[in-house]
Amino acid sequence: LGACAALSGRSLSRYAIRSASALSEVMLTIMDTSHHSTVRGQGAVSELFMAVALRFATVVFSVEPDANETIAKTRSALMGMLSDDNGGSPMHWRYTLMANTLLLFLLRPWQLSAEEGALLARHALKNTCTELVSLRPLAISMLVTMLKQARSGSRRPPAREAGSWKPSVLPLEPPKKDAHAAEAVCAAVREQLTPETMKLLVDTLALNHSQTNGGANGYQSNQLGGDSVNRAVKMAMASARDWPRNKTSTGAVQSSSFAMAHARLFKQLGKLDLRAALGALRQPLEEACACKDRPHQIIAAEAFAGSLRAVDVPLADLPEWEEWMKPLLLRTILDVHNEHLGEWIVAIQYAVAAHSPAGAELRSALMSALAAPVPPGS
Repeated sequence: LGACAALSGRSLSRYAIRSASALSEVMLTIMDTSHHSTVRGQGAVSELFMAVALRFATVVFSVEPDANETIAKTRSALMGMLSDDNGGSPMHWRYTLMANTLLLFLLRPWQLSAEEGALLARHALKNTCTELVSLRPLAISMLVTMLKQARSGSRRPPAREAGSWKPSVLPLEPPKKDAHAAEAVCAAVREQLTPETMKLLVDTLALNHSQTNGGANGYQSNQLGGDSVNRAVKMAMASARDWPRNKTSTGAVQSSSFAMAHARLFKQLGKLDLRAALGALRQPLEEACACKDRPHQIIAAEAFAGSLRAVDVPLADLPEWEEWMKPLLLRTILDVHNEHLGEWIVAIQYAVAAHSPAGAELRSALMSALAAPVPPGS
């Protein structure tokens, strides 16, 4: 209890802000406390983790010359703990959440080698369909970040002006990026763009709209500090703001359960390989649209919105639009129950919000299709 109190103090936090090695030691120390099984001990560990999440969830830098290597070793150690073949007993769900949250803190795609990038991409994609409910948004955030960075190429962090405020930890100057890292990340995800994977993804994410308990496998989230761990996970996700992000964007329906993170995931999968993603998504999306229960209607709206937002070619060059996407969208909106209408309104808003020629054409096509006369008997 005393050690957790000391590590939670602001003095150590201020030191860790300037030292990647100190931050690494704090993180690995937290992960090395699983043998403390008492309620008070695990409660103290959970509160310590929440303090770390609160102070280090933002973009962070360090001036240490070997900070990149230190952070890479820490990521490797965390992945070793999460590995299925680590030789030990299965990790408790709280520590699984903590390890993945720390991985998200330390994820800097411009630092990854091809091997590590592919490993992390497969790890994130696998965890989007995990039974651990609270882990899914972390995995989605990690996968979206990696895919977006891989497609946009190597980017350095924003430069600091002299005398400006210093954010929290991690390297200011990224090392030279492996030339094949982006390709390895994309290839690792692209090979999983199959109807089976999309079916599992759609069905699992639909459960997110019917599961509210942050625990795992029947455990209540308030046992042994579980509430603190789940609050820390939410803090880790706080930096990923929901669309829309500025005053000029069209406002979303506040009462909607539409999850922007899900839509962004399908958008990035479409941006990776539009034709392959749409081909794999067709059957699961048709099945979800045919379901009248609320969770499947919401995930159908999210998947449709993200997929349409990913379109960056003229609709004339996208045979899937006339072949099945447009008929399915119109048929679903005509048949949708009033209870689910809010999600589909937000889906259309999100889909047409892209400021690009493709986005303008999609807005025109969608508005024309939605304004067409309703077929008799509908």
